Formats: sequence, structure tokens, C-alpha cells
Amino acid sequence: MMSFMSGVRTLLCVSRPVCLRAVLLGGLTLPVLPAAADVGEVVHAQGITTAQKPGAPARFITKGDVISEGDVLTTSGRGYAVIGMKDGARMTLRPDTVFAIDSYAHDRGEENAVMRLLRGGFRAVTGLIGKRNPGGVRIQAAGATIGIRGTEFDARICGAECKQEVAERNTGGQDDRVIVARVVQMEGTASAGLPGQGERALAVGAPLYEGETVRTRDRSQAVIGFRDQSRVSLNAVSALQIEQYSHRVAGREDSAVLRLLRGGLRAFTGLIGKTQPRNVRFTTSVATIGIRGTGMDLSCQGSCAEEPGEAPPPDGDGLAIHTWDGTVVFLRGEEELPVEIGQSALIDRNGQLKPYLSLPEFLRAFASPRPDKVDVNWQELFGVDATGDEPALYITVRDGRVILSAVQSVELNPGDSAQLLEGSSIPQRLSNIPAILRNDPFPSPSRFDERNSRVQTLFGTQTGRPGQAICEMQ
Repeated sequence: MMSFMSGVRTLLCVSRPVCLRAVLLGGLTLPVLPAAADVGEVVHAQGITTAQKPGAPARFITKGDVISEGDVLTTSGRGYAVIGMKDGARMTLRPDTVFAIDSYAHDRGEENAVMRLLRGGFRAVTGLIGKRNPGGVRIQAAGATIGIRGTEFDARICGAECKQEVAERNTGGQDDRVIVARVVQMEGTASAGLPGQGERALAVGAPLYEGETVRTRDRSQAVIGFRDQSRVSLNAVSALQIEQYSHRVAGREDSAVLRLLRGGLRAFTGLIGKTQPRNVRFTTSVATIGIRGTGMDLSCQGSCAEEPGEAPPPDGDGLAIHTWDGTVVFLRGEEELPVEIGQSALIDRNGQLKPYLSLPEFLRAFASPRPDKVDVNWQELFGVDATGDEPALYITVRDGRVILSAVQSVELNPGDSAQLLEGSSIPQRLSNIPAILRNDPFPSPSRFDERNSRVQTLFGTQTGRPGQAICEMQ
């Protein structure tokens, strides 16, 4: 006869291949639901971090502790935590953050994750779930859904504390690259990148930066819109470098210098060309072109091209120009040689200007659209300015793609940011990365190394020293 023992546990196996734990209490068998699946662990914790399941007390967690489905993670007001998930995803939870892991399935064929940001913010890089099942990772925050497409991004819910942070910590002091242009329209494939660095694939809406080179592939074309409402259409197999560009930047004069490395483009100048036309130039290896309020086509082939390309047409070895609005000037030292509206000319490898008697066929055959005929919603393209001191959900994307959805949606590419203001259901694309995200002092999870983690300074307090107040419960 079995003796009574309080707390003795057995296993009850049901018809499904699932075993339920049971507790024998005075002859009464009480089933207990299976333990929640372990989905990750704490990689690093500074300050106080807790995890809590529904209906259970909170437990302190530190490096190496397990994270499970159903856990609600909370960081203290001066601490942060880096967590690693079983599919390779990583997240840095900022101070005073509450983050819930509702479900997290990473087995092949079942990849899906649903999480919630209830307070605070995080920096994240997704893992196999986001790679195997694009759209399978969803994070709910501030009345919106953050849809992930294999990415690295930051998100933060801001209240009054962000306004105070902006005011106290001069978060605008470190300046990231400014978005100077975006892709308005595209067919085929194109890429962009800085010289000597890797290139990223472009899509409609993708941001472009000063110093970058945009390249189109075979049977491809792209229309680019700049901040001053200039527009450039790139032909197939063309390369254009944004050598210099500034528009309404503090301490810099408005200017635009674009270098055609190979191929063809069609350009329609904007506000800089109207107000300071001598500050707008198109450069090539054989000539520099100035504008006087202009629409033009340029072809840089053969001796003009700085990168390998197709063989030039018989009458197009050099820089060919056709002006269809305003005036183009060939700058040769102090001399300005005009190419008026309706005229065409070739500048050869020796810097000689040779007029065409009529528009040559290879210029007539340009496939990319005349940029002045392309409609652009400039406010939607570049969005609104934001410092991050208004109550809102803020997001910035560093890699991949994010879709921020409420009543309406906005799609974000690398370098893009958006906000959802408190009380609003319409996300807004931002023209800049808010300072509170741009200068976040907490480590990116993709580059976090505990052995080399730098000491953080928060609100005037250096963290990481034994015995200091940061280690107290907040």
C-alpha cells in the first residue's frame, strides 16, 4: 500500500504524446500544465532584471539564466540586459523596460514569434525565425504592430523621460549621416554604398547619403529624389556618386556635386539650382558641367567612363549632353561654353566641345523617364523632423526591413526612422534618426561583447562599479 507523501510527483501520459506533471495530495491527483518552453537565456545583465510568468512571483535573473515563453522581463531604472534567443536573435533591453515574450517557436516549419513592448525600449537583431519566415516575428507596442523582415532595428516608447533626457544629455551632439536623397521609383535592381565598403540593395523609398555611389544593373533604372526637390533618373548599367550634397544644413552652404562614373542620367534641378545655380555641378573624368536652372541628359561612355561598361556608340565616345530645359554650361577653366535648350554636344577625351547637328540616336533612346514627369510626394518621401522629445513610439532600422502598422502602415528600410505619436494611429516617416535612438549609449546586441563592454555613463553616473547605487533595486 502506497504511503501518503505530500508533494510526491508522478507523470501522467495522455493519448497525445504529451506528459503532464501531477501532484498527489492526500490521494487527490492534481494535474499541472507543462512548463513553458525555454526560448533563450540572459547573456548579460547590469543592475536589476526580473522575469515573471502570469500568476507567479517575479524572479531575479542574471547571466546564464533561462528565458521562457510567457515571461515578462523588467529592467530597473538604471540597468539593462542583453538576452539571446535560441534561434540566434539578440535583444538589448534598455533601463526601465517591460518586455513580454508571448510565444516563440523556432523549429523548422513552425517559426513564429509574438512579443510585446509595454514600456521602455530595446535594440534587436533577429535570428532564424525572421530569416526562414519573413513576417513571422511581430512585436506589439503602443497600439501598433512592428513587422520584421529579417533585420536589425531599435524601438523605444517615450514619455516625459525622453524630453528630459534630450534636454539634459545633449543627445544631438553626435551627428549621424544625413539622408540626402531617396529612391522614388525603380525597375530591376540597384545598389548603393560608400567607396571601399559593401553595397546594399535598394528599394523604393531607400535612403541615400553623401559620398555614396548608386549603381543600376542591366535592364534596370532608378529615379532619385533629393531634399531640394532635384530629381535624377539613372539608366541601366550606370553609376552616380553623390560627391557633395547639403541643403538647409546648419553651418554649410547649399550645394550639390554629382559625379557620373559611367552610363547615362537625366536630371532636373531643384531649389538649389534655382537659388544658387553655381553651387550645382555634374562632374565626370573629362568635364565639369554647370547648370543654370536645368533639365538635361548626360551620357558618359568610352573614354569618359571611370568604371568598365559597354562599348560606346560611334558618335558617343566621351560626355554627350542634351539640354531640354534651361541652359547647361561646359566649365573649362574660367571659360563657360553654353549648351542651350534643344541643343546637343559631345565633349571628347581631349576636352573639346563638338556640337551635334541633331539629337543622336543613343540619347534619344534613353529608357529612363524624364524626371520632371515623375510625380513625387516630397513630404511622404522625407517625412517630418523629430528630436525624440515628444511622447511617441520611435523606431529606426539599421538593416533589413520593418513595417510599422496601425490604422495605416509605413515601410522602413536601412537608415529609415518612424514615429507613432501618442494618441495617433497613423505612423509618420521621419526625415532623420531621432537623437534618443541615434546616440543610444546601450550596446547594440549584434556587436555586444561582454569581455570588451565599455562602461556606460547614464545621467552623469558611471555604471559598472561594484557597490554603487545602480545595483540597488529601483
